[in-house]
Amino acid sequence: MNTRLGAAPAAIALAAALLSACSTVVAGTPVAETTVSKIDPGNFPTTPRTVTAQSAADAWQQEGMILADSVIAPSDIDAALTAVVTDEFEGAGGPLLRIGQLVERNNARGVPTGGIPPAKAAQLELNTKFDVGFMSTAGDAPTTPKTQFSAALLRFTTDAAAETAMTTLRADAPPPARLTRIPGAVLVSSTSGGGGGVTKTVVAAPVNNLVALVWATTRGTDSEDLAIRGLTSQLERARTYRPSIALSARAIPAIPMDRDGIMSRTIESQNDNQHRTRTAYGFSSGFEHGDGYFTARTAYLINRNPRWLTAATRSGVDLIGKTNRTGVLRARDRAAATSYVVEIRNGPYSTFAYSVPGLSPDQAGCDYDSGAQTPYTCYATVGRYALHASFVSLELARQAISASYLINKAVGEN
Repeated sequence: MNTRLGAAPAAIALAAALLSACSTVVAGTPVAETTVSKIDPGNFPTTPRTVTAQSAADAWQQEGMILADSVIAPSDIDAALTAVVTDEFEGAGGPLLRIGQLVERNNARGVPTGGIPPAKAAQLELNTKFDVGFMSTAGDAPTTPKTQFSAALLRFTTDAAAETAMTTLRADAPPPARLTRIPGAVLVSSTSGGGGGVTKTVVAAPVNNLVALVWATTRGTDSEDLAIRGLTSQLERARTYRPSIALSARAIPAIPMDRDGIMSRTIESQNDNQHRTRTAYGFSSGFEHGDGYFTARTAYLINRNPRWLTAATRSGVDLIGKTNRTGVLRARDRAAATSYVVEIRNGPYSTFAYSVPGLSPDQAGCDYDSGAQTPYTCYATVGRYALHASFVSLELARQAISASYLINKAVGEN
């Protein structure tokens, strides 16, 4: 399993950023103690920033990260569901900003993925768009899994809009008897007879202006049971959601774009439209899919890596700020931040380690993972903060982590 997820789509690119996670530390070339004059940040900014949403998508994505705390993890339903399935669809872990991230389709194995049949998705797109959502998906194996499970929570503008969406989602076929015991729940779709005896069940239910959408795919006949159990759990957790703002008709909702200054410590994304996210999602030039602040639990919903969650929990990581250039994690204290970086880098996937000019080996270092899309990841610590930057070249990764170090020193160590 490549926890760097180098070939992953934008929706799960956070995993690559948070999870350079498994790497073998090979001693790099020792360097002198930190000398600011020797640090090379290249053309990256070196001062803290103020994050402002320039488009509705910028703001709604952040609300999606807040909504994520009310989404269940697949492993909450079945402890074996922790694998990132290699042929899973776009949006498999992370914020949802368009209906296309949920459309049902067959993957390369002929197994149906996604939660909403195309015709129903088209109706929702035309008549009842959601504001934002969040989803997590996992299987019991990265390739040819026997079981896959997905849970999504969609926020609509009003309770009435959520009810309208439920009407659209309801399948013509009669629902299973067990599902009728859940108030407002509907069967969205049910398929069987796929390759390898695969069955799939999709169910949904409303909670105020939210819609919980859950689906399970299994080799056998138990997808219905798994989906209904998942929906029951998701509805319970959905009730914990506390929106950051009241419903508003503002073009760009006034969602707080920073928390405790964690985003001021990051380097702004450079959205050059390489992944067409500006067109597809409506981001402004300083945002990418997956940007924002969130909890360690939300990071786990995206990376689905128990080893990462264990390391983060052990180090008391309680807040993360992430862009497509750098990430900043707040640990319990200075010692915990250092322990986190050591544990994250002490794994089987990276094969080299490099120093960062101007920073001592106990403050910073870089790893190389040949299987990742951005194979060079550099780390540093500043007080209780662990920093990381992943790039296609060692020079850029070193420069980005150097700039991140200077920014975080300017903001402070606590």
